[in-house]
Amino acid sequence: GAPKGQDGNFADYGWGGNFQPVNCAQVTLSNQQKLVYSPHVYGPSVYDHTYFSASNFPANMPAIWDSHYGFLPGLTGQGIIFGEWGGPLVGRDATLQDALVTYWVSKGMTSNFYWALNPNPGGDTDGILGDDWTSPNAPKLDLLNTLVANPTTFSESGSTVCINGKASSATPAPPTVVTPPSQPTASNPAVTTPVDPSQQPGSDEQLAPGVGTPSSQPTASNTAATTSPSQSTASNPAATTPADQQAGSDKQLAP
Repeated sequence: GAPKGQDGNFADYGWGGNFQPVNCAQVTLSNQQKLVYSPHVYGPSVYDHTYFSASNFPANMPAIWDSHYGFLPGLTGQGIIFGEWGGPLVGRDATLQDALVTYWVSKGMTSNFYWALNPNPGGDTDGILGDDWTSPNAPKLDLLNTLVANPTTFSESGSTVCINGKASSATPAPPTVVTPPSQPTASNPAVTTPVDPSQQPGSDEQLAPGVGTPSSQPTASNTAATTSPSQSTASNPAATTPADQQAGSDKQLAP
């Protein structure tokens, strides 16, 4: 956005701070998850907008920030990360940055890139490092800690970029699916899994189709079903299984 608008204070945008057109035409990608909005926000040391000199500064700023970019997450559902912000921590610049951190935390918009790491002696932003390129700028680190207490860390391991110590290309192992044995229920209190003795070691018999299944357990509809030899039931009180079905027999039973 241009540093100076023509429509009053709310049009007085900084470079990279004008997202009003999104209200008229949202950006649409083939993969919408790749869309992230990235405003830039600076104080009077970079450009002295009229609202920085208002009698109610900085209380006037949240409404202005709402108009510039604060509406983006609610309107678009897309991510927002502040690509640039900063300035010396003195005077109105310090007041603005304190108010900005409070506003971002209240909105849940805390992802950011602070300008800059390197010192900027005589410039308009200062740096996180002092003019000796070694000493940290403690007040700036305290400000950033208020905004994001545990910032994301990046490192390299060969050709892999790691985020917070974890390789970004790593794929988690799929969960192991374990199927437990059938359990009794209120409607079927004795459900079990039958065991075919023809599959047990030492048995050479083959059961023909239609012959009862060994190891059947009692059910609500067959209250006396038991393992072989078959026991009588309410519907077939004398049903039995011939002795030649016992394990160890080499006979083949016909259907």
